[in-house]
Amino acid sequence: MAFNQRRGFVIGLLLVASGVGGFFFQQTVDQKWLSLTMSESPVAQDELALKPVDVVQVGDALPDFVLSTLEGEQKTIKAWQGKTLLINFWATWCPPCVREIPLLIEGQKDWLGDQVQVIGIALDKPEKVQAFAEDFQINYPLLVGGMDAIELTRTLGNQYTTLPYTVFVDKNGIVRGVHAGELKKDIIIQQLASRP
Repeated sequence: MAFNQRRGFVIGLLLVASGVGGFFFQQTVDQKWLSLTMSESPVAQDELALKPVDVVQVGDALPDFVLSTLEGEQKTIKAWQGKTLLINFWATWCPPCVREIPLLIEGQKDWLGDQVQVIGIALDKPEKVQAFAEDFQINYPLLVGGMDAIELTRTLGNQYTTLPYTVFVDKNGIVRGVHAGELKKDIIIQQLASRP
C-alpha cells in the first residue's frame, strides 16, 4: 500500500512539474515571437546591422513617413491627419500579432469611434499580407514595408524591433504612448482615455 501511495505521489508530482514546465515553455515561445524572427522576415540578416536612429519620444510630433499600400501606391501618414491614430506594427508570421488582429477589427468596427483610425503596418511580403487581410476581412488600412518599416518602428521607440508594437498618436499628431507586445482591449482604452 505504501509503495502504491508513493508511486501515485511521484506520478502526481511529475504531472504537476510537466504542467508548470509546459506553461513556462509556452511563455518562452510567445516571447520568442515578440522579437522579429530573421528567418521569416522579408529583410535579410545582414541588413539588420542597424545604425543608431533619432528616437521619437512620447510628447514629440509623429514624423511624416510614406509606405506602400497593398495596391502598391505610396501613402503618407498625413492622409489621416486630424484623427487619433492607433498604428500597429505586425507580421503574418508573428503569433501574438495574429491573436490581436480580431480585437483591432472589432475595435475599428464597434468601439473606437469615427475619430480613431487603426493603421496596420506589416513587416512582411505584400502578397502574404494581402491573403491574410482577405482571410481575416481586415477593415482598416494596411501599409507594408521592409527595412524602411523596421527603421520606422525603431525611430518610434521600438529599440529591439519587438512585434507587435503599437504607437498611439493624438489628433494633433503628437505621440502619446507606445505598447510593445500583444494588445488587449483594456490597454487600448487606457492609452486612448487621456488623449486630447
